[in-house]
Amino acid sequence: MGLVHASATVAVRSAFDRHHGTRPLYALVGGGLIMAYGMWWLYFARPANTLLATTHQAHRKSFSWACGHYLIVASATAEGTGLPAFCRSRHASHRGLATVVDATVAATAAVFLVTVLGVHLRPHQSSLAARIPFPVAAVGALAAARSPKPALLAGVLIGGLVAVATVPRR
Repeated sequence: MGLVHASATVAVRSAFDRHHGTRPLYALVGGGLIMAYGMWWLYFARPANTLLATTHQAHRKSFSWACGHYLIVASATAEGTGLPAFCRSRHASHRGLATVVDATVAATAAVFLVTVLGVHLRPHQSSLAARIPFPVAAVGALAAARSPKPALLAGVLIGGLVAVATVPRR
């Protein structure tokens, strides 16, 4: 995943050099950073050691754990590669591509949120109230694709989910 982050960094840097830091580019970079750090935080919000200790005992659990992580890693990687695509699609000659890129990045954020909930966090959560924010944020991330600043809105949604999901329960 380091290569993905390096690619995103180079793309954002070259976009800043070309456009001299326009407001949409700042919104893109801010939203992209919030999404990346928020996704990281949500994945590591709960310890996995108890889940790993119990999944080796049941084949059905270990299969869903392993296959679910393919989706988690693939969606996180697609999110990271979405930043360079965002930068390129905002250029005047690629305006038609912008809608497709917005929808793709929003869909990968939604897949990540739903998969992390189902594979990694759901076994730790017993109440429905603790599980509801994830699908709500996933639907919000999909809706963000239709907004003027999709990366920023999706980033704010994921950042809000981090705040809601990681508050200590008492």
